Amino acid sequence: YFAVPQGCTVDQSRLEEMRNRLEVRLKGSVRQAQQDAAKVVGISVVEGHKSIFGFESPHTLFLKVMVSLPHFIPRLKRIMEDGIDLEGIVKPDTMTGMAPQFSA
Repeated sequence: YFAVPQGCTVDQSRLEEMRNRLEVRLKGSVRQAQQDAAKVVGISVVEGHKSIFGFESPHTLFLKVMVSLPHFIPRLKRIMEDGIDLEGIVKPDTMTGMAPQFSA
């Protein structure tokens, strides 16, 4: 799960475009032998996700990103935290020109 930056919304009709963009970035970060296996299986939008540990978070909108192999998760986390411009994330006017940074 990745928290969508506050103030941003998700255009759910563009989830497939977001999945393709993440897959391209993920494939670019793995070794040649793993590139065929690198797959972002799907993305869904989750609202009101709560931590099972009871932590409070100001975030209410999350992207659930499913990958084919568990060792792709740290790479995907790094890609998201470094900032990536996903076409379906609608940013407020105050964030123009900046790639949103997601938190895991």
